[in-house]
Amino acid sequence: MLKQNEDCHIINTSSTAGLISSQFHEGIYDMTKHAVVALSEGLSNELSAKKSKIKVSVLCPGLVKTNLLESKRNSPLSISDREINFDVSVENFLEIHPEAKSDMKKWMGWWKRGISPEKVGEVVFKAIKDDVFYILTDNSDLLKGMIENRMKRILKALEQNEKYMK
Repeated sequence: MLKQNEDCHIINTSSTAGLISSQFHEGIYDMTKHAVVALSEGLSNELSAKKSKIKVSVLCPGLVKTNLLESKRNSPLSISDREINFDVSVENFLEIHPEAKSDMKKWMGWWKRGISPEKVGEVVFKAIKDDVFYILTDNSDLLKGMIENRMKRILKALEQNEKYMK
């Protein structure tokens, strides 16, 4: 792409989970989503420093109506014959993490409340035209609050740790 020296755009797909500190005990998932955001930020900065015509954006969708939780298409062969039952999985999860019950109730059925994949596509194309780096499909107060809370904790840590640097 660099050698071609043509205008083009890379879209990396993360999640809103890549922008917040999850409260839903999804450490591995969240870590991978944060990694995609960091990779995209770094790649964008590197390409910009080279005056490249390649632009980068990171798509951080919120709730999207998909069959992700019911899909067996991408399951390893060793478990592809298992019946997927999200409700049972949630029950099992809550047995291990009972403290997550109130949070989990808020999110039950989230995949049915999200926007359509087609709408996500429309958002992406509009954002590319406007050269938007962080492409978000959720502008809810809940997400804004979660992002603000994370940033406040980081900024507070800077203040708290200042005394250690003297």
